[in-house]
Amino acid sequence: MPDYYSRQLDQINYKLDWVIKALQLVIKKETALMATLDDVLADVADESTKLDSLQTFVDGLKQMLAEALAGVKLSPAQQAKVDSIFDTVEANKAKVLHAMEANTGSDTTSGGDTVVGGTVPTP
Repeated sequence: MPDYYSRQLDQINYKLDWVIKALQLVIKKETALMATLDDVLADVADESTKLDSLQTFVDGLKQMLAEALAGVKLSPAQQAKVDSIFDTVEANKAKVLHAMEANTGSDTTSGGDTVVGGTVPTP
């Protein structure tokens, strides 16, 4: 009879070892996933910062140009060139936002919590 219990304990130990290894693998994968999510979050924050910096630059450039040209009369051709420059900058900014929306499946202008393919559910 003691041999029977010994075999049962060995089987339980084997199964327990298997469960422990499976849990270790789950923990390892969860750690890797969290690191990946942290990288994605940092990238998104960096993109937002760059877009905000771009908008600040454009606004500052417009302001500096307005101050430099205060009281100066531009010819229609010169005014058209200035307008074209800022129209192009705004169009390029819109392209960047559109590309971000297309690649993330989210609205980058909403300011809400979004994930690839949709919105983060609220608990």
